[in-house]
Amino acid sequence: MAARAHEGLFVYGTLTDSDIVRILLDRDPTTETATLTGYRRYGLRGRAYPGLVPESGASCTGTLITGLSEIEEFILDEYEDTDYYRKDVEVTTASGRTAVAVAYVWKEEGECEGEWTLEDFQARDKPPYVAMVHEFKKEIDEVVRKRLEGSGTEQDGGDDEGSVHRAQKSYLEKGAVQST
Repeated sequence: MAARAHEGLFVYGTLTDSDIVRILLDRDPTTETATLTGYRRYGLRGRAYPGLVPESGASCTGTLITGLSEIEEFILDEYEDTDYYRKDVEVTTASGRTAVAVAYVWKEEGECEGEWTLEDFQARDKPPYVAMVHEFKKEIDEVVRKRLEGSGTEQDGGDDEGSVHRAQKSYLEKGAVQST
């Protein structure tokens, strides 16, 4: 197995909420406050979570999560869905150390509007969002179990593609997200 080229994940939105990370990973990973320059966190129209987009002169404070297993990274990749792409970035930690991390960058800049704060998310959207995360976790645990058993791939009739996103889609369709 090839070594990873990054130290961890730089997160800046709902994954900065320790309750959500604990639900997804079944543990509290090692974290440190970090800042990413050249990017800005935006609120997304009609969604409870933010997007990160390149922006000259901007910076975004978030969290560097380290010590993740490959399965945990897979879970977080699936949680972030296909609206984001993974990008290797350099962040500066609160202790002044530079680290190479992966950030999830938003693909559709046209949906960005205004600021997104963790405090606003927790006050307005967290309870229904946590319910969605629990549903997602059930789905992804089944996908992981199938992968570890060697089943659940497209070749053998499994439905990994999209199955873990049903809870997210249902959450959005129910209008559980308050517009900002």
